[in-house]
Amino acid sequence: MFEFFRNPPGYINASYWSEKLRGPQRFESFSPDSLKRQVYERFRDWCRDSEGPHHPLWRAIRDEVLDYLDECDETRAHQRLRRFQFGRFDFGDSWEWNLRDYDWHFLVSLHAIVWGIKQYDKAKATSQTTPTAPSFEIDNG
Repeated sequence: MFEFFRNPPGYINASYWSEKLRGPQRFESFSPDSLKRQVYERFRDWCRDSEGPHHPLWRAIRDEVLDYLDECDETRAHQRLRRFQFGRFDFGDSWEWNLRDYDWHFLVSLHAIVWGIKQYDKAKATSQTTPTAPSFEIDNG
């Protein structure tokens, strides 16, 4: 079973382990970084298909959406995106966006498991290479 956790340093397969959770375990939470990435990708795609100037649009997105991320949860973020409109640009399909990412506690737990297994492997390797004292049988007869 430990083989699943023996990976290169810093690598864990969070997707695989999230599928193994049982019950109503929380492993994802709202991610402002995920929102920023998707907003930027939508803006970038729109700019490729539309003539400029694009700077006023980006300023409006920043002022009306991105600057409020500290006050947002997932529902409020979706509401802000839905309400935003600048000329012909909007975030009409944003309700379909997944604004979640793996929860910090879940990731730390996985890294701790990997670290613990690495410590186990080191201890096991040390015990196998450490010479043991020869055993002597004492004959009391």
